[in-house]
Amino acid sequence: RTGAWNSSGVILFAPGPSSALYRVQDSGGESIQVTQLNAADGEVQHAYPSFLPDGQHFFYLGLGTKAGGALDSRGVYVASLIAGEPAKLLLPGATLARYAGGRVVYLQGGRLWAQPSDPARRELRGVAVSIAEQVGLFTAGVTGVTGSFSASEGGVLAYETDSPTRSQLTWFDRTGRRIAALGAPGDYGDVALSPDGTRLAVSLVPPESSTRDLWIFDGPADSGQRFTFESGDKFAPVWSPEGTRVLFSVLANGSVRLFVKNADGVEGPRPLGADELGLGGFATDWSGDV
Repeated sequence: RTGAWNSSGVILFAPGPSSALYRVQDSGGESIQVTQLNAADGEVQHAYPSFLPDGQHFFYLGLGTKAGGALDSRGVYVASLIAGEPAKLLLPGATLARYAGGRVVYLQGGRLWAQPSDPARRELRGVAVSIAEQVGLFTAGVTGVTGSFSASEGGVLAYETDSPTRSQLTWFDRTGRRIAALGAPGDYGDVALSPDGTRLAVSLVPPESSTRDLWIFDGPADSGQRFTFESGDKFAPVWSPEGTRVLFSVLANGSVRLFVKNADGVEGPRPLGADELGLGGFATDWSGDV
């Protein structure tokens, strides 16, 4: 979830996908919790910390859950390393903020904004001005929607522009000869070929939805069938050795768990174990003896 490092050797970080922020000295030692999740309000994670010039106060993104289990940005908060000083919601709806040259630069609504601020009082001043449009957004797994930018004290801004994620699934033979295209161009990911080489499991975010689901293509001529329908984002499919089941991850309610489902799609998915460490379940392979 990225980290922040001040001039006094303090590093801020989130140790897991459903965690508050912790501090640790750059020389090592015990990690100490510095922010508190508001569980009563559905808050599930703090992420993307960034220090203010005094090295004691910092911005961070607060994330909660909404209908369907997807993560929801609550906004950018300002908090302190000083014990007993409460966090303050500074930018509702924003997803990332940095302090640079007397201004807070932040991302909201696909735009970068700059607003004068008083770092001593940790307050905004004046009027926010849009300084860049069509800033690239991405859903970072368990961290909700955020973007890529960096602002320096010298006034230089670097950011990534927005571009649609489109790819085309295509079958090739072993000589490199193109056989056929599968489905329409789209936001595909996590391509997994079945053990017998005849079927394909992929994750896809359709244009009409913001949720990633799994689809299965049954050969080069197939248009694809949706495989998962439950709430949350589904990704990282892995076929069983005999090709009759699919193991995959589901992001919902701020955590990632493993599920298994018969490849014929007749029955619903079954949870596989529990995430005892709170680190999320991500399968990469399936051994031949299970």
